[in-house]
Amino acid sequence: MASPPTGSRSSSSPHNRECRCGTSAPTRREACSQLRRCAFEARRVLARAERLELLIPVGGDQYEVPSPSLLTAAEEVVARGISLEAALGIFGELDRHCDAVARAFVKLFVEQVWRPFQRADMPAERWPEIDDSIERLRPLAADALLAIFNRRMKSQIEAAFGELTQRLSERTLS
Repeated sequence: MASPPTGSRSSSSPHNRECRCGTSAPTRREACSQLRRCAFEARRVLARAERLELLIPVGGDQYEVPSPSLLTAAEEVVARGISLEAALGIFGELDRHCDAVARAFVKLFVEQVWRPFQRADMPAERWPEIDDSIERLRPLAADALLAIFNRRMKSQIEAAFGELTQRLSERTLS
């Protein structure tokens, strides 16, 4: 079980646009206003994490974490200076893209494996083959997706940082 995120950020963060629950306020009124902003921000971030199914409410202030590795990834990107809001935005985008990829693999399976099996009147001797194909669909799709993603990520990193490196070296030479 996980406790709800607070939405607060370290005052040393370069992305310190979110609430600053740990800073002191000179007046009581400012402190109250700041606490209200923090509470609002925490509720907003928590609601978004729930919509993305990163946290599943199980009662009270307790949450189930269906994918601990995804929560760990979120914590690590935030620790590297990316705002929680931006991280959740990317996770939402990834979720939509992965849904499309999953749909494409299932459609391919239905068209190429299930329908021919169905047209053949679902012979009993082929059920083990169909069961095995269904069982292997997710890991095969995940392997293919990860292989392509790694290739694309490498290309994007090289393109982005190749340009930056080029500009920096040009500045140094001038």
